[in-house]
Amino acid sequence: MRTVFSAGWLAAWSRGPRSRARWKGRQRLWGRTAASGLPARPSKNGEEVPDFPDRRAPVIETSRHRRRQSVLMLAKRFDAEDAHGRQVARLALRLFDATRHLHRLGEREREILEFAALLHDVGRAISYAKHHKHSHYLITHGELEGFAPEEIEMIAATARYHRGSEPKASHGELAALPASAAATVMQLTAILRVADGLDRSHRGIVRDLTVLRRNRLIRIYVDSGGDAAAFELWDSARAAEMWGRLFDVTLDLKPRRPGGRKGGRTTRSNLTRRLGTR
Repeated sequence: MRTVFSAGWLAAWSRGPRSRARWKGRQRLWGRTAASGLPARPSKNGEEVPDFPDRRAPVIETSRHRRRQSVLMLAKRFDAEDAHGRQVARLALRLFDATRHLHRLGEREREILEFAALLHDVGRAISYAKHHKHSHYLITHGELEGFAPEEIEMIAATARYHRGSEPKASHGELAALPASAAATVMQLTAILRVADGLDRSHRGIVRDLTVLRRNRLIRIYVDSGGDAAAFELWDSARAAEMWGRLFDVTLDLKPRRPGGRKGGRTTRSNLTRRLGTR
């Protein structure tokens, strides 16, 4: 039988044992890559090597994508990937960004809030009654990928308290968390409750928010494009009571009239942030 040696093998053999070992490793790796259907690219000396992502490239965006995809897959599995969840997540992030001076939380907590908003109603797949508790169970046992166990517990606890009783440090869902994480869940819950109230009818009528701050007063003007938002304002106002206890502020929600006019008396603020759609 005639044995045929490639140019790459002969070059590796002539350079010594280490070069031969590297060549064999590349061939084994190429075999696994070819079997998986991944493309290959030529190296500097003409050999083909697997076209894997550059190991030097940052992996932060890849990790975030993996986490987001895992959350969306869980929502889809329980038929919770709906417009309401996306609307609540959008409003929650707008409130989070406009009130950073109050909670002083970072990007990690912002992501936890978004994912809790997207998943807050997955418990309806079991039953509407006490669905917030079912959501907590499904999130903690949903095998979310890319998260630390503490982060999963924070997402689940924030989703669990989007309705029903307000969270307390003595509650089982928070008692297992470090004190700082439990305090963060309480703050995120306060934001999520208002955002959920602003889509109480599940019709997505809230288009925009304008947040004004003056001393300890936070006033939110709700733009519903002329549609009646009385139900949303009433429900979110109930949720706003929690802000007074956590942030020592008064949260006041008012409708924004067609044509840009604001409802009720307006006090000029020393800081204004407008929250538009992205």
